[in-house]
Amino acid sequence: MVPRLLPSESISPPRFTFASESPVGQAMSVAGDAVAAALGEISGAAVRADNLNVSMLPLTDLTTLGGLPEDEVVALFLTFNGTDDGQIMLVYSMEQAFMLADQMLWQPPGTTTELDEMALSALTESGNILGSHFLTAFADITNVELDISTPEALVDIRGAALSVTAAAVAHYGDSFLSIQLDFVSEDGLNLGATLLVVPDEGMQSTMMRRLA
Repeated sequence: MVPRLLPSESISPPRFTFASESPVGQAMSVAGDAVAAALGEISGAAVRADNLNVSMLPLTDLTTLGGLPEDEVVALFLTFNGTDDGQIMLVYSMEQAFMLADQMLWQPPGTTTELDEMALSALTESGNILGSHFLTAFADITNVELDISTPEALVDIRGAALSVTAAAVAHYGDSFLSIQLDFVSEDGLNLGATLLVVPDEGMQSTMMRRLA
Protein backbone atom coordinates (compact mmCIF):
# COMPACT_ATOMS: atom_id res chain seq x y z
CA MET A 1 0.00 0.00 0.00
CA VAL A 2 1.34 3.45 -0.91
CA PRO A 3 1.54 5.67 2.21
CA ARG A 4 -0.41 8.93 2.14
CA LEU A 5 1.00 12.16 3.51
CA LEU A 6 -1.16 14.00 5.98
CA PRO A 7 -1.33 17.80 5.47
CA SER A 8 1.07 18.35 8.39
CA GLU A 9 3.53 15.98 6.74
CA SER A 10 3.49 17.57 3.31
CA ILE A 11 6.79 18.78 1.96
CA SER A 12 7.12 22.55 1.46
CA PRO A 13 8.83 23.83 -1.69
CA PRO A 14 12.41 25.01 -1.09
CA ARG A 15 13.32 28.57 -0.14
CA PHE A 16 16.22 30.17 -1.94
CA THR A 17 17.68 33.63 -2.47
CA PHE A 18 19.11 34.80 -5.80
CA ALA A 19 22.68 36.10 -5.58
CA SER A 20 23.09 39.76 -6.50
CA GLU A 21 25.46 38.82 -9.36
CA SER A 22 23.03 36.25 -10.82
CA PRO A 23 21.03 37.18 -13.94
CA VAL A 24 17.87 37.48 -11.83
CA GLY A 25 19.62 39.59 -9.19
CA GLN A 26 21.15 41.90 -11.79
CA ALA A 27 17.85 42.33 -13.63
CA MET A 28 16.01 43.16 -10.41
CA SER A 29 18.72 45.66 -9.46
CA VAL A 30 18.36 47.51 -12.77
CA ALA A 31 14.57 47.53 -12.41
CA GLY A 32 14.87 48.78 -8.81
CA ASP A 33 17.10 51.66 -9.92
CA ALA A 34 14.50 52.63 -12.54
CA VAL A 35 11.83 52.74 -9.83
CA ALA A 36 14.01 54.85 -7.53
CA ALA A 37 14.69 57.37 -10.31
CA ALA A 38 10.98 57.68 -11.11
CA LEU A 39 10.04 58.01 -7.45
CA GLY A 40 12.68 60.73 -7.05
CA GLU A 41 11.26 62.72 -9.96
CA ILE A 42 7.77 62.65 -8.49
CA SER A 43 8.75 63.38 -4.88
CA GLY A 44 11.28 66.08 -5.74
CA ALA A 45 14.08 64.39 -3.76
CA ALA A 46 16.86 62.07 -4.84
CA VAL A 47 15.96 58.47 -4.06
CA ARG A 48 18.17 55.39 -4.29
CA ALA A 49 17.32 51.69 -4.21
CA ASP A 50 19.16 49.76 -1.51
CA ASN A 51 19.28 46.39 0.30
CA LEU A 52 17.81 44.37 -2.56
CA ASN A 53 16.72 40.86 -1.62
CA VAL A 54 15.23 38.56 -4.25
CA SER A 55 13.91 35.19 -3.10
CA MET A 56 11.68 32.36 -4.24
CA LEU A 57 9.54 31.36 -1.27
CA PRO A 58 6.79 28.86 -0.48
CA LEU A 59 3.30 30.27 -0.81
CA THR A 60 2.77 29.45 2.86
CA ASP A 61 5.24 32.25 3.73
CA LEU A 62 3.23 34.91 1.93
CA THR A 63 0.94 36.09 4.72
CA THR A 64 3.85 36.72 7.12
CA LEU A 65 6.27 38.31 4.67
CA GLY A 66 7.88 41.45 6.06
CA GLY A 67 6.29 41.32 9.51
CA LEU A 68 3.60 39.88 11.72
CA PRO A 69 0.22 38.78 10.31
CA GLU A 70 -1.59 41.16 12.68
CA ASP A 71 0.39 44.27 11.63
CA GLU A 72 -1.68 46.89 9.82
CA VAL A 73 -0.39 47.56 6.30
CA VAL A 74 -1.23 49.33 3.07
CA ALA A 75 -1.22 46.93 0.12
CA LEU A 76 -1.37 48.04 -3.50
CA PHE A 77 -2.49 45.42 -6.02
CA LEU A 78 -1.74 45.45 -9.75
CA THR A 79 -2.09 42.81 -12.43
CA PHE A 80 -0.08 42.37 -15.63
CA ASN A 81 -0.70 40.46 -18.83
CA GLY A 82 0.88 39.91 -22.21
CA THR A 83 3.74 37.48 -22.77
CA ASP A 84 3.21 36.49 -19.14
CA ASP A 85 0.28 37.04 -16.80
CA GLY A 86 0.53 37.65 -13.07
CA GLN A 87 0.23 40.00 -10.15
CA ILE A 88 2.29 42.65 -8.46
CA MET A 89 1.74 43.76 -4.89
CA LEU A 90 3.46 46.55 -2.97
CA VAL A 91 3.20 46.30 0.81
CA TYR A 92 3.99 49.17 3.17
CA SER A 93 3.87 49.26 6.96
CA MET A 94 1.75 52.15 8.23
CA GLU A 95 4.90 54.07 9.18
CA GLN A 96 6.33 53.60 5.69
CA ALA A 97 2.99 54.61 4.16
CA PHE A 98 2.92 57.86 6.17
CA MET A 99 6.50 58.71 5.15
CA LEU A 100 5.86 57.95 1.49
CA ALA A 101 2.63 59.99 1.48
CA ASP A 102 4.60 62.97 2.82
CA GLN A 103 7.21 62.50 0.08
CA MET A 104 4.59 62.21 -2.64
CA LEU A 105 2.69 65.28 -1.39
CA TRP A 106 5.87 67.33 -0.87
CA GLN A 107 5.10 67.69 2.83
CA PRO A 108 7.52 67.83 5.79
CA PRO A 109 8.18 64.41 7.35
CA GLY A 110 5.65 63.63 10.06
CA THR A 111 2.80 65.60 8.48
CA THR A 112 0.76 62.52 7.58
CA THR A 113 -0.53 60.70 10.66
CA GLU A 114 -3.58 59.04 9.15
CA LEU A 115 -4.58 57.86 5.70
CA ASP A 116 -7.17 60.32 4.46
CA GLU A 117 -8.38 60.38 0.86
CA MET A 118 -5.48 62.58 -0.29
CA ALA A 119 -2.81 60.42 1.36
CA LEU A 120 -4.33 57.21 -0.01
CA SER A 121 -4.50 58.74 -3.48
CA ALA A 122 -0.81 59.65 -3.24
CA LEU A 123 0.06 56.10 -2.20
CA THR A 124 -1.98 54.67 -5.07
CA GLU A 125 -0.06 56.90 -7.46
CA SER A 126 3.20 55.65 -5.93
CA GLY A 127 2.04 52.10 -6.67
CA ASN A 128 1.37 53.07 -10.27
CA ILE A 129 4.86 54.57 -10.57
CA LEU A 130 6.72 51.77 -8.83
CA GLY A 131 4.77 48.95 -10.46
CA SER A 132 4.86 50.30 -14.01
CA HIS A 133 8.51 51.40 -13.98
CA PHE A 134 9.65 48.15 -12.40
CA LEU A 135 7.72 46.01 -14.85
CA THR A 136 8.75 48.11 -17.88
CA ALA A 137 12.43 47.85 -16.97
CA PHE A 138 12.12 44.13 -16.30
CA ALA A 139 10.22 43.56 -19.55
CA ASP A 140 12.94 45.39 -21.51
CA ILE A 141 15.64 43.22 -19.94
CA THR A 142 13.82 39.96 -20.67
CA ASN A 143 12.39 41.10 -24.03
CA VAL A 144 8.75 40.42 -23.19
CA GLU A 145 5.65 42.53 -23.75
CA LEU A 146 3.56 43.30 -20.68
CA ASP A 147 0.64 45.58 -19.88
CA ILE A 148 -0.11 46.64 -16.31
CA SER A 149 -3.35 47.59 -14.60
CA THR A 150 -3.96 50.61 -12.39
CA PRO A 151 -3.42 49.91 -8.67
CA GLU A 152 -6.11 49.06 -6.15
CA ALA A 153 -5.38 49.97 -2.52
CA LEU A 154 -6.28 47.95 0.56
CA VAL A 155 -5.68 48.91 4.20
CA ASP A 156 -5.86 45.82 6.39
CA ILE A 157 -3.78 43.58 8.61
CA ARG A 158 -0.89 41.91 6.80
CA GLY A 159 -2.26 38.38 6.98
CA ALA A 160 -5.62 39.34 5.47
CA ALA A 161 -4.14 41.61 2.80
CA LEU A 162 -1.59 39.10 1.57
CA SER A 163 -4.06 36.22 1.62
CA VAL A 164 -5.78 37.92 -1.35
CA THR A 165 -2.76 37.21 -3.55
CA ALA A 166 -2.21 33.80 -1.97
CA ALA A 167 -5.74 32.73 -2.89
CA ALA A 168 -5.43 34.12 -6.42
CA VAL A 169 -2.23 32.25 -7.30
CA ALA A 170 -2.58 29.06 -5.23
CA HIS A 171 -3.96 27.08 -8.16
CA TYR A 172 -0.91 27.97 -10.31
CA GLY A 173 1.79 26.71 -7.97
CA ASP A 174 3.20 26.63 -4.46
CA SER A 175 5.92 29.34 -4.72
CA PHE A 176 6.16 33.08 -5.31
CA LEU A 177 8.87 35.60 -6.15
CA SER A 178 9.61 38.10 -3.35
CA ILE A 179 11.55 41.30 -4.01
CA GLN A 180 12.32 43.41 -0.97
CA LEU A 181 13.80 46.86 -1.51
CA ASP A 182 14.57 49.92 0.55
CA PHE A 183 14.00 53.23 -1.21
CA VAL A 184 16.07 55.80 0.67
CA SER A 185 15.62 59.53 0.10
CA GLU A 186 18.44 62.07 0.19
CA ASP A 187 17.46 63.15 3.72
CA GLY A 188 17.87 59.57 4.96
CA LEU A 189 14.21 58.53 5.10
CA ASN A 190 13.80 54.83 4.41
CA LEU A 191 10.73 54.26 2.26
CA GLY A 192 11.30 50.51 2.24
CA ALA A 193 8.71 48.37 0.52
CA THR A 194 8.01 44.72 0.01
CA LEU A 195 7.40 44.16 -3.68
CA LEU A 196 5.82 40.88 -4.68
CA VAL A 197 5.97 39.81 -8.31
CA VAL A 198 3.93 36.70 -8.90
CA PRO A 199 3.98 35.40 -12.49
CA ASP A 200 1.14 32.91 -12.88
CA GLU A 201 3.60 30.28 -14.09
CA GLY A 202 6.30 31.10 -11.53
CA MET A 203 9.81 30.05 -12.57
CA GLN A 204 8.34 28.56 -15.75
CA SER A 205 7.13 31.97 -16.93
CA THR A 206 8.81 33.37 -20.03
CA MET A 207 10.41 36.26 -18.14
CA MET A 208 12.01 33.98 -15.55
CA ARG A 209 13.10 31.32 -18.05
CA ARG A 210 14.92 34.00 -20.06
CA LEU A 211 16.98 34.84 -16.99
CA ALA A 212 17.77 31.22 -16.18
